[in-house]
Amino acid sequence: MSNTPDTPDLIGSLLARAAAGDRDAAAEFEAIRRQRAQISEILNRSARAAAWRMISRTEPEPSR
Repeated sequence: MSNTPDTPDLIGSLLARAAAGDRDAAAEFEAIRRQRAQISEILNRSARAAAWRMISRTEPEPSR
């Protein structure tokens, strides 16, 4: 089992506590959600950049 702070068990626990009115749990869950969104955006940008690099290598240069 993983020791990462955002395991499914922890996320579920935070959501349950937040639903019960625990503001600290809600804040912790939101922080994890924001961090995951940032990581996802970084990975998406990297994937797009890699795709453009691959396309630019295979496509002929445009005529001028």
